[in-house]
Amino acid sequence: MQLVKIGERVDATVGNNIIQLIIGIFRQANCVTENGLIAFQGFCVGVQGLGTEIDIKEIARFIKFALQSEEQDCAKLACGIVSDMSSSMQ
Repeated sequence: MQLVKIGERVDATVGNNIIQLIIGIFRQANCVTENGLIAFQGFCVGVQGLGTEIDIKEIARFIKFALQSEEQDCAKLACGIVSDMSSSMQ
């Protein structure tokens, strides 16, 4: 929720650092976690103005993994993230 409140103040450098932190969560857990997906979804909603300035290539692999997951909650969150990303990138 905090990213939604401060999103317009986040620049590309901070945005990319946030993504790296979320990727670190996935790597440390050795899987895609619901908490990490929720954090990334908040990020996507919060920084809609940055669009193409954010590099999502590395985290996209984790989102793809979540979409293919047998865990329904992760797959649902990943679907929502794809929708939010498409809205923010127009």
